[in-house]
Amino acid sequence: MKTNNDSIDRILVIAADNDFRNGMRQMLEKEGYTVLTRQSVERTMQLLELSEIYLVVSDYELEDGSFFNLLENLRKSDTFYSETPVYCIGNDTGNDECIKAFEMGADDYSSKPLNKKVFLARAKRIIEAWKRLKYNPVTLELRIDQGEIPGVFHFLEAEAKTGYLKASCRKDQGEVTFKMGRIVKAETDYCAAQDALTEILSWPFAHIKFIEDAVEGDFDLDLTVSSALMDCVLEVDQFKERLAKYPDMEVSFVQGSNPLPKNSNRVAKKVHRMACSGSTFDELINSIKINKRHLITLIDQLAEMGHLQKAELPFAHYLEGQKKYYAQLPILHKNIPPAITAIETMNYTDVKELETLTIIPGSNDSSDTPKIIIAGDNAELNNSLFSTIHKIAANSRGNKSAVKSSRSNEAHTILEFANYASLVLQKLPPKVDPHFLKGVFSQDSNVSCIFYIASALDRDTSRTNRKLLKQLRDFYKGSFYIIIPKLNNDESEMMIDCQFCYHKLSVDIDLSGSIGNCPICNTEITIPECLEYSADSLKLLPEVPCVFINPVDPKECRDLLSLSFKSILEGMV
Repeated sequence: MKTNNDSIDRILVIAADNDFRNGMRQMLEKEGYTVLTRQSVERTMQLLELSEIYLVVSDYELEDGSFFNLLENLRKSDTFYSETPVYCIGNDTGNDECIKAFEMGADDYSSKPLNKKVFLARAKRIIEAWKRLKYNPVTLELRIDQGEIPGVFHFLEAEAKTGYLKASCRKDQGEVTFKMGRIVKAETDYCAAQDALTEILSWPFAHIKFIEDAVEGDFDLDLTVSSALMDCVLEVDQFKERLAKYPDMEVSFVQGSNPLPKNSNRVAKKVHRMACSGSTFDELINSIKINKRHLITLIDQLAEMGHLQKAELPFAHYLEGQKKYYAQLPILHKNIPPAITAIETMNYTDVKELETLTIIPGSNDSSDTPKIIIAGDNAELNNSLFSTIHKIAANSRGNKSAVKSSRSNEAHTILEFANYASLVLQKLPPKVDPHFLKGVFSQDSNVSCIFYIASALDRDTSRTNRKLLKQLRDFYKGSFYIIIPKLNNDESEMMIDCQFCYHKLSVDIDLSGSIGNCPICNTEITIPECLEYSADSLKLLPEVPCVFINPVDPKECRDLLSLSFKSILEGMV
C-alpha cells in the first residue's frame, strides 16, 4: 500500500560529510521533496534496488570512494535503476572534475559553494524530465518513408494501443491520438480530423514517435484506421499527381495568359502576387501560412487555369543571345587581342601588391573600351576578384589606375596594360535594382563578359543567386562565367544543404563521392562533384561555363581572363 510520501518526489543525498547531508536535507525538504540520505556507494546501490528515487545528489567525498565510483557502478549496471539521474557536487574550481563527471554519465554538476536557487532550478528540471520519461514511455520511435506510414497506423490499431502518435516532416508537425486502437483526434499545423491524416500520409517521410499513455475525456472523432486510410488514399494519390508536375521545387512563375479574376479569395491573390514577383514554388509553400497540401493544389490550379505559367530558366536561349549580342560589338575585335597578349606575357613570379604601386589618373574616355563586370551574392568576394584583376593590370603596366565608386559595394576602374591595351572593370553590389542595371548596361557600355561569384551552394544562397542572375540576364545577353570560389588552396570547401532537414553543411570538394551523415538528422550524405552540383543548384545550361578558382590567386584569375577573351573572339568569328 502506498503511503502519502510515495506520491512525493524522492531525492537521495549521499555524502561522507554529515553536515553536508543534513544541510541538503533541510534545503530540499523545505521545497517539498522527500529526502533520504546515505554515506557510501555500497549503501546507495542497496537502497536503489528497494526504493524508487527521482534524483541522486552526490557529494564528491563518500565513505568508500567518490561520486566517480558511484557513476561507474550505476552506469555499468543493467538493472532498472541504472538510468537514475545523478547530480554531482564537487570541490574543483577548474573544469577537469566537471568534464570527467559528465563523461562518466552525470546529468548535472555544480561546484561549491553551491548557489541555492540555481541548484534547486536544475534539480527540478532533471526531476520533471525523469518523470516525463517514466510516465510517458516512448514505445515506438523511427523514421519511415511515405509508403510505410500506413503500416504504423495499422500496427497501433491491431495492438489496440492508447496514447499519442507524434509525427514530423522537416518543419511540419502533427499529432494523432489513439484510444484502444481507434483514432479519436488528429491535428497538424493547419488542419484537423481526417484532413490531418491525409496531410501526414502525403508527407515524403515522417519521424514517428508513439507515447503510450492514458487518454481521458470525450472526443468528436471516432475512426477505425482501416476505413480512415481508405478514405484518404484517393486524396493522397491526387496530390501526388499534382506534385509530380513540380519535381523541381525551385521553379518560378510569371503571369499567365489569363488575368486573375477580381473576385478571387485573399489567399489566391497573395499566391498569385508573390508568384508573379519571382517567388519560387518552395518559397511560396514556406511563406504562406496555410496547409501545404492545399497550397500546392491551389498553385497548380492557378497554373491549369492560365493565371500562372512556369518561367524560363535564366539562361534559356543562351547561345542564341550571345551570337546576337556580340554581332553588335565589333569593337571587341580591336581591344581584346592586345589585352590577351598583355596578360599572357606578364611575369607572375614577383607580383606586387596594389598598395606598393603608384596611382595614375587613367583615361576618362571609356566609351569604346570593353567592360568586365564582377557580380555575386557576397560583397567581400566580389572585391577580392576585383582587386586581383586590378593587380594583374597594374603589375603589367607598373602602376595602378584610380578606383571610383558611385554607391556602397560598387567600384569601377580602367585597367591599362603594358602595351596600352585597356579594359573597364566594374564590380556590382550584391543587391541591385533595375534603374541601376539600366545604367550599367547602357547602349554604349560594351560589356564583354560577366564574372559571377556564387559564395555557397546551399538552398537559400542558390535561390538568391538565381534571382540576381535573372536580373542580370534581363539586361545582358553576352557571356557569363560562374565562379565557385576556392578560398583556401589546401582545403577546398563548399557549403551545401542536407536534402532532408536543410541543415547547412560544409564539405570538402576534393572528397566528392565520399559518404557521411548529417549531424542533425543523421541522413546519409554523398559529397557531390562540385561543378555538377553548382550547375544543378544554379539551374545552369551545359553551355554556361562554371569554373572553380581562388579569387585572390593572380595566375588563376589570369587564366580565367584569357579563357573568357578567347572564347568571345572565337564566338564572334
